[in-house]
Amino acid sequence: MQTLELLAEKFGKLIHERDLDPMEEIYLEPLGIQEAIGDPTPFRDFPLLKGKEKLVQADFRGSKGQAFTSYPLRWHGTVGDVMALKQDGGKNSAIFIASLNAVGHSLGLCQGTIHCRNEEPEQCAGKIAAYVKESYSGLTVGMVGYQPAITNALCETLGSGYVRVIDLDPENIGRIVCGSVTIGDGATDLDKMVEEVDLAMATGSTIANGSLHGVLNAFRKGSKPIYFYGTTIACAASLLGLKRLCFEAK
Repeated sequence: MQTLELLAEKFGKLIHERDLDPMEEIYLEPLGIQEAIGDPTPFRDFPLLKGKEKLVQADFRGSKGQAFTSYPLRWHGTVGDVMALKQDGGKNSAIFIASLNAVGHSLGLCQGTIHCRNEEPEQCAGKIAAYVKESYSGLTVGMVGYQPAITNALCETLGSGYVRVIDLDPENIGRIVCGSVTIGDGATDLDKMVEEVDLAMATGSTIANGSLHGVLNAFRKGSKPIYFYGTTIACAASLLGLKRLCFEAK
């Protein structure tokens, strides 16, 4: 069973167990750059700032849940409508993931479902790097999905020789960051990364773009620990038992 289908099944059981009214409403809207991330100076190559991705935000009982997507949209429906969505990896998946985060937050199943803003991404990155250094000193870390603040913090804290990065964005593949780290191709270099690193930090957007299943299998096969960052995977991480580091999300 694919990850989104498994999550949809778990979501349905959750609705039943918590006796939620399927007619309760959920509102979804796209966020502008300022609403989503503000001004994360000095880093200007976040996907949100480059227009590569957008954030959509769902509201359920006043609780907010977000999801990265290439399909920003405005939507209004019910819990039952969300349960009935076919998981297509596109607009429906954006609605589902954001709604799952909003409902999960409302029910106390997950925290940190709102993206950090302004100086907070850099602060979060520093805390992640400090955590990795304390917990895995001397080991090599793989970044699955280029996130500029976290990548920079890991390079500064661990040394660029202990950091590997892969990404799916053609504009990022082949770029040299942190002075000496070449961004590899997320579609072809995943297995190579698993061989070279001791643990991984992966973007939560893998749940939205359909790559989570492959990423998890690769690192589990290699017996390498993997952590996820970001708000998109907030409730999914809770339901699937995945490790997540996201220190400044709300």
